[in-house]
Amino acid sequence: MFKPTEGEEFARDFFVFILMFFILVGNALIIAAFIKNRLLRTGSNVFIVGLAASDWLVGATAIPLYVANLKQELPGTLLERSYITLDIFSGTASVFHLVSVTVERYIAITRPFLHRTLLLDSYYKALAFVWALSLILSCLDFILTPKVSSKYPFYILVTLFFLALVTIVPLDILILKISRSLIRNTVEPAVHSTRSNETLRRKLRRERRTAATITITCGAFFVTWLPHLVAAFVFTFCFPCNLSPVDIGRVGAFVKCMQYANSALNPFVFAFRDAQIRTTIKRMINPCLNIVQTAASSSQELS
Repeated sequence: MFKPTEGEEFARDFFVFILMFFILVGNALIIAAFIKNRLLRTGSNVFIVGLAASDWLVGATAIPLYVANLKQELPGTLLERSYITLDIFSGTASVFHLVSVTVERYIAITRPFLHRTLLLDSYYKALAFVWALSLILSCLDFILTPKVSSKYPFYILVTLFFLALVTIVPLDILILKISRSLIRNTVEPAVHSTRSNETLRRKLRRERRTAATITITCGAFFVTWLPHLVAAFVFTFCFPCNLSPVDIGRVGAFVKCMQYANSALNPFVFAFRDAQIRTTIKRMINPCLNIVQTAASSSQELS
């Protein structure tokens, strides 16, 4: 088994701690903004806050168990099985939320009248289904026999990745093309511009910006998860290859950190791209910043 040097272990643990901090804080702010601002309680934001909750679980449970699992050398223990189960749970939940919000945006652009008839309760029911399905798939790892369960995480990973690939990519392309066409052909002519046309234009541009935000989020998902998929394929079917334990250990740590980094990127993408989320977060953290500034000014005066 690969045992990193003290310097490598310190650097890895420090990076993971920083990653965990940004995951917990960033996603907690997204969830708090959704709770605080009623204007954010839309259908697509239901799935976005669900994605934030699944990402928060990555930082709160999966990463601590991952670090603890690296420090113990007893494969097959309850700690390792618990880590794998929680890792599958958070991963499947993230992918299902991305697929759900992409499908929701597609319906909003292509079937606007149907989209307006959907009640918020229907989104919450879909959210509950996503969490229930993720829980069932993750718990199967405990039920399966050791021989089957050894490759179960890999099969889940491949299934999720290609489910996202064949669902999200075509729908995102269609969403962007349709929204661009609607803006250009329906309300773009300035000669016939009216107040209703201007309102419709702003709405379509907002829909397009939301769709672009989802596209960026999905792109970050594919970039950060692809190395994990490739490494999992190599380690599952080419093991043992002509790789030393040192190479395997370092590559494994790198691809897991890449995968977990996705959970830290998502809240920053949403906060940067969505003005309402960004404004709500600023309003929540401004009192804390004022307290820190006041305390700093008081300490300077005393000194």
